[in-house]
Amino acid sequence: MITQNPEGILKTFSDRDFFEEAPPLIVRKKAAYAVFAGMVVYREMTLKIFWETAKQTLVDVGVLMLILALSGTFGYAIVFGRIPQTIAELLLGITTNRHLLLILIIVLLVMVGMFIETGVIALLLTPVSIPVITRIGIDPVHFGVVMMTTVTAGIMTPPVGVALYSTSEIMGCSPQETAREAVPFYIMLFVLVLLLTFFPQIVLFLPNLVFG
Repeated sequence: MITQNPEGILKTFSDRDFFEEAPPLIVRKKAAYAVFAGMVVYREMTLKIFWETAKQTLVDVGVLMLILALSGTFGYAIVFGRIPQTIAELLLGITTNRHLLLILIIVLLVMVGMFIETGVIALLLTPVSIPVITRIGIDPVHFGVVMMTTVTAGIMTPPVGVALYSTSEIMGCSPQETAREAVPFYIMLFVLVLLLTFFPQIVLFLPNLVFG
């Protein structure tokens, strides 16, 4: 029986060569192991469940590939149309105060994050934002941490928060109830973003210590 020899299964993941292989091959091995464990070891995965999972995976990967393809086209278009420079001039025309400018960008990211997923925002808005922040002397590492902390919050906020709906489904309650109970966490996240914005050394302390 397979279950009587777990060492053989665990050795697959403890083998040093396993971790030295290319990431796509590692993913394929882990996927194969998951299917094997589900069907043979635990006997909980049926062919019907496997087929439904495979179809959903194809849809998810297809959507991601489409987003990546379109983001590449979008990236070329914004560079060709000088959109970053235009947005930089627009924002810098409002204020040259780095803290106020960061707050304006954060407000924009929060609004966008309510409707667009985190990965898409990172792919589309990073090339637009970098020219703005570099012109006023904001460290790109500092901005990157602030940006990703902000847009990650978007998956937890209505109306299109992926994590919000996933959590609600798991907990068996409505998204409205989940959002209402999450208000204290939203407040703490808002305070965290403000601290990161006004005290950049919170972010830059470790990189400066390591890289000088």
